Amino acid sequence: MKAQFLVLTNPVAGKEADFHRWYDETHLREVCEVPGVVSAVRVNAVPGEPPAYLSCAIYTIDAPVPLAVVEEVKARWRSGRFTLTDAMEADILMQLYA
Repeated sequence: MKAQFLVLTNPVAGKEADFHRWYDETHLREVCEVPGVVSAVRVNAVPGEPPAYLSCAIYTIDAPVPLAVVEEVKARWRSGRFTLTDAMEADILMQLYA
């Protein structure tokens, strides 16, 4: 079953360059190493009226139980198996669309 997993985030003020570098060069690759995650893309908000979140990562999942893949991503995040950064705000919104 294919599904989309969206993650909305913001960089810490003053650390935007570090945030973008970490997300594009490290984090997307690490999440794609999770079995069932088949691709990832990240988009940024355009300048103008500030949205609630400035960055949106969209991961495509192809697995019999997409929610199990999302739970594995969350487990790796909590356990420190992903490289983390202090350039990302702690407020994160994650949503699965099957």
